[in-house]
Amino acid sequence: MKDRSSDATFRGELAGRLLKTSFKGKLSGETFANVLVQPPIAMGHLEGDILIDVDLEKPSGMHAKGQLQGTAIPIPGGPAGPVNVERFVLTADGGEITIREAMLSNRENRVDLDGKIRHENKKFVVDANLRSEKIVLPKSLMKSKPENRRQPPTIQARGSTRFRAYRREYRDIGD
Repeated sequence: MKDRSSDATFRGELAGRLLKTSFKGKLSGETFANVLVQPPIAMGHLEGDILIDVDLEKPSGMHAKGQLQGTAIPIPGGPAGPVNVERFVLTADGGEITIREAMLSNRENRVDLDGKIRHENKKFVVDANLRSEKIVLPKSLMKSKPENRRQPPTIQARGSTRFRAYRREYRDIGD
C-alpha cells in the first residue's frame, strides 16, 4: 500500500496450520480507511518491520522478529467496553515479545504498560508493569460478593505483574 501518507507491505501465508506474516513500513489510518469500503476499525498508524511465524495448533512455538509501533488502535471490549491503545512500541526476538511502552485507555482509565511475554514449559511467562494515576471501577463491584462475580478465563501463566494506581474510585459507569 502506497499513497501520500503510507508506504507499507503486508504479507500473509497460510499453509495448513502454519501462518507466516510480515509487515514492513508505515500504514496510516487514513490509507486504511480509504482502501476498505467499511473499515473494521479507525486507527492512527502502524509502523515497523516485523516477521511472525506460528503453528496455529501450537501457538506456544511462535517465532517473531522485529519491531512494531502504533497509535490510536481500538480493541473491541467485553463488559468493560472497548480498550484504546493510544500508543505502543514492541520488539520481538524469537519467542519473546517486549512491550517497551504502551498507553491503554478504557472510559476514564488510563494505564501505562511495559513488560515481556514469552512461552516456557507450556505456560506463558508474563512480567509486566502497569501504572495509573487512578482507576475507576463500577460500583457494582463493591456490592457483589466475590463468589458472584464473573471470573475471567483461566490461562496457564506465571511471572509477575506489578500494578500501581494512586487512587481508586467507584462509580456508576453503565454496568
